[in-house]
Amino acid sequence: MKSNFFSLTTVELGIPELRSNVYIFEYANKVNLIDTWYWDLSWLITSIKNNYPTLDNIFITHGHFDHIDGLMKLLEVFPKVTCHINKEEARFLDDSSLSLSRHFRLFENYRKNFSTFRWGDIVDWVKTISTPWHTIWGTCYLVEEYNVCFTWDTLFSDNHGRTDLPTGDYDSMRSSIGKLLTLDPQTLIYPWHWPYGIKLTEVRDSDSEMLKHIFEV
Repeated sequence: MKSNFFSLTTVELGIPELRSNVYIFEYANKVNLIDTWYWDLSWLITSIKNNYPTLDNIFITHGHFDHIDGLMKLLEVFPKVTCHINKEEARFLDDSSLSLSRHFRLFENYRKNFSTFRWGDIVDWVKTISTPWHTIWGTCYLVEEYNVCFTWDTLFSDNHGRTDLPTGDYDSMRSSIGKLLTLDPQTLIYPWHWPYGIKLTEVRDSDSEMLKHIFEV
């Protein structure tokens, strides 16, 4: 029997060729958001207000603009929310040359709303997993009790993210994705782009040419 209630809402945004997924999940009596959208947030704010008592946590996977540009608006609407980010990755929030964002000094101006962690820490029952390569301090989040892993731009259903943006490290790709493959094979992955809710076993057994060179020993 599970100890904690879990529910997940996925909102799909953007053009089909580059569809983005925004995840709201309720777990251990907390309402959580994985990253933010970077454009119109009215739909997201309305959804949270209409369906949840509040927003408790925002888990930030990494600091690229399409994942953090909605933070300012959400912090204004939900002033008590806590934003969780890797201690080193937090520098993206104050440096637009890293985030490629039109916003900067987010960490400086909203410091009271941010909490930093080190890889391996568990934050409100959610486990942090180090997956450096798309950005060097990027983090995946695992709800271990329900075998749910939010893999952002690290691992898609049949592809992986790019490494040509600031701090990207191609050489770390194999070890980071390999780390995810050590999770329970029935773990469902929830990436930032394209199909979600895919079992790790299906990803491992896919015919993707993009992933074969990673899986091969």
